[in-house]
Amino acid sequence: PLNYQAGGMLQLATAGQSIFLRTPVDDMLVGSIAAGNLVRLYAPLGSILATNQNAGLTIRGHDIVLNAARDLGMAANPLRISTGDMMASGVFGGSAGGDIHVYGPNFADRLTIGALSAGGKIELGAAGALTANSLTAGGAIAIRAGDTTVGAASGSDILFAAGGDLTLGHVVSRDGIRTSSDGVTRVEDELEAGNGVEISAAALDMAAGSSINAGTTLGISTTAGNAVLARVSGATVDIKAVGRILAAQAGINVLATGIPGQGGALTLRSLGAAGGIGEAGGMLGIRAAGLAVRTASGDLHLDLWGNTRASLVE
Repeated sequence: PLNYQAGGMLQLATAGQSIFLRTPVDDMLVGSIAAGNLVRLYAPLGSILATNQNAGLTIRGHDIVLNAARDLGMAANPLRISTGDMMASGVFGGSAGGDIHVYGPNFADRLTIGALSAGGKIELGAAGALTANSLTAGGAIAIRAGDTTVGAASGSDILFAAGGDLTLGHVVSRDGIRTSSDGVTRVEDELEAGNGVEISAAALDMAAGSSINAGTTLGISTTAGNAVLARVSGATVDIKAVGRILAAQAGINVLATGIPGQGGALTLRSLGAAGGIGEAGGMLGIRAAGLAVRTASGDLHLDLWGNTRASLVE
């Protein structure tokens, strides 16, 4: 890479092919960097920060790799990046010893992230769609975008907010997980949290073999469609669907584990005009010390496991 040292900022750098820059000391302060292929920036003793205060692109390249000893961007002024071109999607990746704050401002782009790691928190945003293959954070992880796909993520408190559909793979939180989507939330692997899990979506679709495990409370709410459950568990579980609550597989679909000295409580509510819980060919498997079930319409098809006791069924 080209090593440079400047008392101020790097106002402009462009290349038809690739850009490789390294600053040996302090922070790398970036105005605008653009290349036709790869942009690779390295700040071994500092941060990579934007000087264009939330205006225009900070970094443009088909692929972008950023590595810094401290931070990538700031909460008040994230790095504004764009990858790929009209022919093919590009990839953004990198690492920071501190926090990462990155935003994709172009609505027509899909911000695609390969592997991204931070010693602190990761905050990502996009005006359009976002795909993150692998995120690892010592602190919290937050994503706010349109259609969002996360292959794998590990951190403390985790927040995913999708303006469209949300697709999740293997997500592990040492604290809690909160997700919201204006479209369908799809769970394809495992969501696991040391504390609570809250999921809000137009509809929830869990693939057979997938799971959601909360260390404390689990809350699932759909605002327009069905909640299709493979296996979910929490100390207490509350599931509400404007639609039906269905099983994606046989066996126990919902488990309320309780806490020491107290059995687990489970509440199921199907509130829509086309409701119902379980179906004749696929009963919903339940295990809980206390069960309350309510459906505004449709039938109940429940497979009760263990010493499940129902306090309310209507």
